Formats: sequence, structure tokens, C-alpha cells
Amino acid sequence: MGSPGAQDLHSVLAQHAQRVQVGPDVLQAILEHSHVHLAYLDRDFTFVWVNSTYATVSGHSVSELPGRNHFDLFPNRENQAIFERARDTGEAVEFRARPFEFADQPWRGVTYWDWTLSPIEDADGRVEGLVLSLTDVTERVRAEQALRFQAEAGGWLAATLDFETRLQRVAQLAVPFLADWCTVYLVEDGQARRVALAHRDPARIELLRELRDRHPPDPNGRYGLPKVLRTGQPEHYAEVSEALLAAYAPATERRALLRALGFGSYLCLPLVARGRMLGTLSFVSAEPGRYGTAEVALAETLAYRCALAIDNARLYAAEQQARQAAERAAERTARLQAITAALFAALTPTQVATVIVDQGVVALGAHAGSVAVLGSDGTELEVARAVGYPDEVVQGWRRFSIHAAVPAADAVRTGTCIWLNDRQALAASYPHLAATEAVVRSAAWSALPLIVEGRTIGALGWSFAQPQAFDGEDRAFALALAGQCAQALERARLYEAERRARAEAEAAATALREANQRLAIASTQAQELADQAEAARRRLAFLAEASALLAASLDYETTLQRVAQLLVPVLADYCGLYELDRAESIRQVAATHVDPGKVDLLHKWWRDYRPDLHSADPVATVLRTGEALLVSQVSDPWAGTEASAQEAHRLRILQALAPISFMIVPLTVRGRTLGAISFARAEAGRHYGPEDLALAKELAHRCALAIENARLYRDLEQALRTRDEFLSSAAHDLRSPLTTIKGYAQFVQRLATQADTPAAERLVDGLAKIDTATARMQALIEELLDIAHLQMGQSLPLERRSTDLVALARRVAAEHQRTADLHQLRVEAAAPALVGRWDAARLERVLGNLLDNALKYSPEEEAGEITVRVAQEGSWAVLQVQDQGIGIPATDLPRIFERFRRAGNVVGRLPGTGIGLAGARQIVEQHGGSNTVESQEEVGTTVTVRLPIAD
Repeated sequence: MGSPGAQDLHSVLAQHAQRVQVGPDVLQAILEHSHVHLAYLDRDFTFVWVNSTYATVSGHSVSELPGRNHFDLFPNRENQAIFERARDTGEAVEFRARPFEFADQPWRGVTYWDWTLSPIEDADGRVEGLVLSLTDVTERVRAEQALRFQAEAGGWLAATLDFETRLQRVAQLAVPFLADWCTVYLVEDGQARRVALAHRDPARIELLRELRDRHPPDPNGRYGLPKVLRTGQPEHYAEVSEALLAAYAPATERRALLRALGFGSYLCLPLVARGRMLGTLSFVSAEPGRYGTAEVALAETLAYRCALAIDNARLYAAEQQARQAAERAAERTARLQAITAALFAALTPTQVATVIVDQGVVALGAHAGSVAVLGSDGTELEVARAVGYPDEVVQGWRRFSIHAAVPAADAVRTGTCIWLNDRQALAASYPHLAATEAVVRSAAWSALPLIVEGRTIGALGWSFAQPQAFDGEDRAFALALAGQCAQALERARLYEAERRARAEAEAAATALREANQRLAIASTQAQELADQAEAARRRLAFLAEASALLAASLDYETTLQRVAQLLVPVLADYCGLYELDRAESIRQVAATHVDPGKVDLLHKWWRDYRPDLHSADPVATVLRTGEALLVSQVSDPWAGTEASAQEAHRLRILQALAPISFMIVPLTVRGRTLGAISFARAEAGRHYGPEDLALAKELAHRCALAIENARLYRDLEQALRTRDEFLSSAAHDLRSPLTTIKGYAQFVQRLATQADTPAAERLVDGLAKIDTATARMQALIEELLDIAHLQMGQSLPLERRSTDLVALARRVAAEHQRTADLHQLRVEAAAPALVGRWDAARLERVLGNLLDNALKYSPEEEAGEITVRVAQEGSWAVLQVQDQGIGIPATDLPRIFERFRRAGNVVGRLPGTGIGLAGARQIVEQHGGSNTVESQEEVGTTVTVRLPIAD
């Protein structure tokens, strides 16, 4: 080989060649072309021979290394000690995946090597040199490290449902394996929020926070995170030059912070799951060229898994919220049932107020509540129960005028509910209460009138520690509590009157006894009053139980059957309930008897008898006149039936039933007689009197209300079905005349174009506008028909075919431009065509609705521009309509696509139906797409439609 010591190596090679029976030249060739890096060094670690593989990796040629000392070229005290030990002991040394950094090649970073050091001894057993064998295993080690990193990151992503904690741990794992520093941003309500950050130097974490606080991402930035959020495409800068850094961070202070953190190479990846942009994952290295193909692939895998973990966690959170809402509804139902039960046991207004307020605070999540009852003179309200308010507030408002400017007084005076969602609402309606409510420390309020049979008897008020939305469910529950409270207070008032009467009677009886029976007659009257009071108490309890049964279901026939069973034997030995239908036919709804064996007799009597409304039958008479009938004493079993009981078998039925006293009361509500209830006693000595008739009338009134409510509910359902059928029929019927108008307009337009006169030109223009207006009317009819389909639970039929979205947009915009005299419609397309399989007619209606809205809500007094954009983003087609109109209030944006929903700033000002955007949403969603809207009042609105290009 022409270098000192080479002859010795040739001798060693020759000896080995003889053993394996190959020539030394062959063995030399094998060693020379081996992928293993080989070198032979003498006792002083001077290179004697190297193969070309070793020379290449060392950065020298084969001829440069022999004669030079290994540790002059590659100084490393630890390795030198290993070489010396192998030389001195004669023992071979072997290492696996030993790390090494080339001082003269820092760009290679840490490399990993399998290497052995084999001593070569002379004939005397003395070590005369070392054979160094090296194998580069850097790629394998890095691949193993990447697998371990992915496994550990995957474990953390699956470890907990708190995805922010998981993302912070993943960022910490990525440093320093993938980056010198790492950040994670999530998109929430259209804003990017940083949820995780990590730096290999903990001391620089504060610099990261300073960068976030002083220089938040610019949503319109052309580089990095803002661009990734807008485009959904990764951003990769292999080497951040000074020019690129200046463009990325124009602010001098921000550039200084980035330099201090280390900003040599940069990789920002979108976090996308199920087609939705969730945020970004960014990696930064102080070293340029850090991110090659393998690192980018690993980072993309990590970003994909992070996005899935975030999306799964959010889906789980949404499911939990839905479950909590269901549980809350069940809890409120149970709470309402418990309150109802407790109210039946409450006998005084104070007890009623205590039940409502104490349990209502818990059920509604309020922190304070009160019940105020209207005084006997109707001019003042007195607080019957208050909890959660400071004592000084309660004492100051123990009694106040109904004309006071406070929510409770307004609710009583107007009979309407007061809902104050937050302190701004309070300040707007009751600014003088700000100081008082500051003491109470409430953030939302409600006041509900307590109404019984059209009379307002007080108010129920709640205060909340946090602002409230007061949605439909909250309001319905609060109104149910108010209704329960009003009924219970009225019942308690009656009970109080009865209790006072009993107390007065007992006091009179005591006075009479102390007078040694000198006023025996007065004592007897007092006892009678006591008996009457007890009877009144029993009647109230009976009415309360009947009321609970009537409120239990909207199926009034089942409910009335239960009431009939309740009446027997408390109020009758047998009874019947009868309904007068719209055809004035009398129908028996329910019948029961204290003797179950005689129930069939009641049904048989009615089946055989079936009196006409105009007959002399007692039930028919009550239904016809609307007046109650009381017969205290029946002289014989068939009294009152007159000629209708002539047949013998009917007489036998009456004799078996044996009525001795009966009464029939009409079921009347709002001046209409709905039916009647008959009460009969068959036991000797028990005859009905005026008190029984009064109780029967009260019960009949409540039954009538239950029947009326059930009928109204049934009629409402039928009306909704009729409305949907009418919409469908009307849409079909309107199509034909509109088609005729459109056809004649086009025909006359063609004729007019053949005449060359100014009048003909005006006629052509007018006919074109008629044609456009007719097309829009047809679109509205189609929307009406679609709404009818949806109302009846039917999905919209789609006729998918190959459709060019760019051509469609230009066509629809041109049609609308005909009638837009002031505003200019402009179509921007990123490509000349964008083709997908869509229902062209329905997409034309979607775009037409968006353009109609843009024109309608753009200022009429000044010219403006409306822009239609068509672009492709990955596998999605994007259609956008942007106007410079009046905009949509932020509070209306979340529900603007709901059916019949219109923005608050246009209701009463501009015409509209509220079905256009709802129909557009349905069409787009059935295509598998989505609708979004961005708007700012007095600035403009942008509606974005995303459609999948593939089926």
C-alpha cells in the first residue's frame, strides 16, 4: 500500500487468507469494499491502513490518513482511554450504538456507531496494533428513537380526557427530540389560543410567554401560524435567513425575541380532524436544516394523532354536555314532582312559600329567591319568604307598593314575566337598583307573576350569581314553579279561612261551655261550623288529589276515567262522565261503581239508552241548558227517566242500580259546555245537598279545563299537520302559473329582440327582469316545497350530475345583476372551472338565496360591490358571497341558519321569511358540506359554503 507498516498488515492478511484458502488480494479487495469502516493502527494509534469507507466518513482520502495519529485528528479523551486499555490488556472492546459528534462536521449532529477494537499480537504475545471496525447505525437508532417517541406520545394522548394536559406533555416530549422549542395553538370561536409550550432551556420559557403576550399572531399574517390556519397547509422553512426572519417578524423587538429563543429552522403543521381545522403544532430549531423528510413525516404523524385526540376529547365533552342536559331535565322533573308533593302537604301561605323558595333555589340553580303576596287591599306586596339575601335588604323590602319600580311589582302590575339576563340588562331597566343589587351580588334576575283564574295574587322572584341565558327550558320550568306556587297559595288561603273559622268556632264553643250551657243553641251552631270546616278541609284535599290526576296526562279520557274512580266512593256510589262532541252527540267517556260487578250495568244502560241531546233525559237536559241538576230524593228507581225507561229490561237495570239521590253538573269552559258528570248515591240516608253540588261544580270546572287543554293540544297538532300539507299543496299549485308566465315572458322577449326600436329595447329589458323575477319566485316556491318536505320529516331529493361550480356562479350572478341597478356583482374564480357531482338546480337556489340576501341587506342609498368567490381547498369546493351591507348582530350569528330565524336588526325593517338560509343549509348538508357565516354590523357579511368535490 506504499506506507510504513503496510507490510505488517499484508502479512496479517496473508495469514488469514491461507486459513480461508483465498488469496491475500481477494481478502484485501473484500476489506476495501466492505460497508464496514475498517482501520489498522499501531501501538501509538497512528493510522497504518484504512479502507475507503473509513476514509470517506472521516472526511479524508485513503492516502491522507496513514502516518497520522488518530487522536490528533479526532480528539476524545474518553475514547483514547478505551484504546489505551485495549492495547495494554490485549482484550478486545465492543460497543453498540455509541454516540459521537464530529467536531469538524457539526451539521451532522449526534451520530451512532457499533464499533469494535481488536488487538493484534506478534509472535511474542505483545500487542503490536489495533484493528478498528466501525458500523454507522445512526439511521437505525434514530428510527428506534422515533418509534419510542411516537409510542410515548401516543400513550400520553390516550392517557386522559384533558387534552390540554396531553398536548403540554407531547410538547415537552418533542423537546429536544424534534425541536428546541414547540408550541400548540387551538382555534376557539375563530381565535387562536396557545395551550402548550416547551423549550429545551427552561430559563427561556418566560421569553416564550413574552413573545405570546407582546406579539400575538396576526390573523392576516402571510407567514407561519396565521397562514396555516387560513390555508390548512403546512409551513416549512428549512433555513430561516435574515430576510425571511424580517418578513416573518417585521417588528424589531419580535425578531430579537425569536433570535434569543433560537429560530434557525421552522415547521408549522395544521391540526385537522374530520375536515375541521382545530389548530396548529409548531416545531422550531436553532439549527438550520434540522427538518428533513424523516423529521417532517414524524411531525406530521404526531400532528395527525394530536388532532384526533383533540377531536375525540371534544366529541366526548359534547356527549357529556348532552348527557348532563338530559340528566338536568330528569332532575328538574323529579324536583318538580317532589315540589308538587310537598305543596300538597303545605297548608299555610308561609309553608307554601317556604317549599317553593327553598326547593326552587336548588332546582333552578339560583342563589336567592323570594315570594311576595298581594295584600287584601291590592296596593302592597308583602314578602312571605326570602332566602339568600342579606338581612338588611330583606328588612328594607319586607313590604312595598305594587307601583314601585322593581321587577316583582312590575310582574304583578303587568301580569308578565321579567327576565334580566345580566347586570347590563338590570342597569338598562332598573338603574336605581344598582347599589342594592351590588350588595346582593347577583348577576341575573327573574320575576314571575302568580296568577290564579285570571287574578294576580303575588310574584315569585329569583336571583342568580352568574349571568343566565334563560332559554326555553329554564323559562318553562320557572313558569311551572310559578303556576304550582299560585295554585298552592290559593288553596292555602282557602284553608286559612277554614282554619280561622274552625278556631272561631272552637273559641265560641269554649265560651259557651264556660257559661254552663247557657247558650246551647250557639254551641250547636259552633259544632256545625266545625263540621262544615272539616268537610271543607276534606273537600279541598279531594280537589287537590283530583287536580293532580287531571294534570298528569293530556289523554283526557284516561285521566277522566281515573277521576271517576277517585269519585267513588268518596263523593258517589257510582258516577258517569259524558262528552258532547262537535256533532252534538253524547258519548260516555267513563263510568265506575263502588261495586265492580255493577260497572257493566252502567255501560249496558248507556249502550241501550243513548239519549239524544234534545231528549228529556237528565244528562241531555244539563248538556243542553248548561245548568246543573240536583235531585236530593229519588222517589223510585226510575224517577226522572220518564218515558225512556218504559222497556222492562231498562227498568230492571235502574232497579239494580237503585239511585236514591243524584246530581249532574255540566263541564263548562269559556261559555261552552263540553260534557257532564253524573253523581249518584244508592245507600239509604246519604242524600246530596248544596255543599255537595258546589264541590261537584268545582270539580267539573277543573275537569272541563283539562278536557279543553287536551282538545287544544290535539287541535294544535292537527293544525301543524294541516299547515305542512297546505305548504306542500300550495307550492305544487303555484308552479304551473309561474311556468306559464316565464314561458310567455321569454316568448315575447324573443319577439321584441327582432324589432330595432328604443321601445323594443326597454321591453326586452323589462321582460328580462320579469323572467328573472319569475325564476326567483319559482326558487321561493321550491324552498316552500322543501320546507314542507322537511316539516313532514322527509329529506330533499338530490339529482347529482357533473356540474361546473364556476359556470354556475357566473350564470346566477348574471341573472341577479339584471335587477341590481345600484350594486355591482363580481365573480372571482381561482380556476376557469371547478367540476363536481352536485344537484345544479339546488345549488343555484343556494347561491340565489345568498345573493338575494346580499342585495337586500346592502345599503340602497349608495353603490356597493358584492363578491362571489369560487376556489378549491384540497378535496373541497369553496363558494363564498361577501357583501358590504348592514351585517348581522353577534348574538344572532349562531342561529341564523335556523328555520324562520331572522336577524334582530332587520325584523320590522326589511321584508323576509327566514326560510332562505335554512333551505340553503339543508341542501348543502345533504351534499355533505357545511355553511359558515362571518359578519360585523355596519361592515358586511361573508357566507362560506364548503362542498365535497367527490361523491
